[in-house]
Amino acid sequence: RISAGELQFSNVIDAASPLAGEIRTILDDIHTAFTKAVSGSSGEDCMLSASAIRLLGTLLQKLPVLKGGDAVERRIQFIHSIQLYVQQNFRTNLTTEKIAADLGYNKSYFCKLFKQNLGMPFLQYVNEYRIRYAIIWYRGYPLTEIAGEIGFRDYSYFARVFKKLTGMTPHSYFKSL
Repeated sequence: RISAGELQFSNVIDAASPLAGEIRTILDDIHTAFTKAVSGSSGEDCMLSASAIRLLGTLLQKLPVLKGGDAVERRIQFIHSIQLYVQQNFRTNLTTEKIAADLGYNKSYFCKLFKQNLGMPFLQYVNEYRIRYAIIWYRGYPLTEIAGEIGFRDYSYFARVFKKLTGMTPHSYFKSL
């Protein structure tokens, strides 16, 4: 929607502002993940998509929208409420049913809206968030502890999801850092 011109933000941000620094950091993450993904590094496509979603979320949350209309504002509110909910609850047993109910949606309608707005199923989004969080914050921790801290009840499921998203086992990934 942004590229179609249906959603526009101010094109001026004070370079000294904390927001500019945050956006620069996210863009650096995107550039690094893109470079690694192009060179064939496994798992970087996950980091690339997570960084892109983080950038969009930051823009939607912190910059005023100049053009968009009611439908775009509802989309922004929907995405923002999901991001906030996941940030606050990712360590718990998140299910599609629970978030849909907590945000006041029917499960099937929520799934449809989520896929339309974020391009993936909700649980994939949560798992990508969890894995990205683990990679950033839990270097050096025992892997079983990491799995529990980020909301995975079962280490083997954590390891499967981690490998699917990064192309490497958690052990191999953290050892390579």
